[in-house]
Amino acid sequence: MKFWSTVCGVVLTASPLWGGAPITKIQSMLAQPKVLCGHFDQSKQLAGLKKPMVSNGRFWKLYE
Repeated sequence: MKFWSTVCGVVLTASPLWGGAPITKIQSMLAQPKVLCGHFDQSKQLAGLKKPMVSNGRFWKLYE
């Protein structure tokens, strides 16, 4: 998540410099990783349960 926050910050900060560059040009300037990995934490409160259901783990997505 920190990576995407940084990317968005750079794009928003530098956008006046591009002067209305098309989206495809901006996307080509950004890093295009082959693998996206991360960690997640999730909780969900369900009716009938006193404690929320909690799950966490790692994920990865391979782009071909």
